[in-house]
Amino acid sequence: MLNIRVRTTDGSLPRFGQALERSFRVWLFGTGLGFPVISMVTMLVAKSRLKKHGRTSWDEKTGLVVEHRALGAGRAIVAAGLLLLLFTLAMLDSMAI
Repeated sequence: MLNIRVRTTDGSLPRFGQALERSFRVWLFGTGLGFPVISMVTMLVAKSRLKKHGRTSWDEKTGLVVEHRALGAGRAIVAAGLLLLLFTLAMLDSMAI
């Protein structure tokens, strides 16, 4: 939806094992297993590395490349609408008795 693609260095789709390993590495090194303070640190480290080297550690280790393409107005509107819908549903759920 956001025109982001994850590919191998030769441009093909990642194998299932590569995608699974990347997801695990993002969970571990990118979000710190979801622990609040640890996740802040791991996200800052990942952002710093991405800005310095142009790649995250999990993409480098799995041999994958992330491609970002231009986001058209239609995609931006749909993404914003879905985000607003999810936020609204979350708020309604939190208000439910």
